[in-house]
Amino acid sequence: LAAVVYLLDPGRVVLGGGVVRIGEPLRRAVEDALAATIVGGDHRPRVEVALAVLGVEATAIGAALLGAGYAPPTGGARR
Repeated sequence: LAAVVYLLDPGRVVLGGGVVRIGEPLRRAVEDALAATIVGGDHRPRVEVALAVLGVEATAIGAALLGAGYAPPTGGARR
């Protein structure tokens, strides 16, 4: 995940699919691990890690929407 952050420099990473069932403990652990792993993390905004609102179905619904040519507005994740 850190490699993706280096490459794309996102402000937010959204966890979707089955791992969302773990909930807040996983979200917090991933966010903390990213903060500790990112080189120069003290000199850039912290990457927010959010859980997908759609939970387990997020991946399938997102793929179907993208396949249909629909790009949803940003902000569809919860913290």
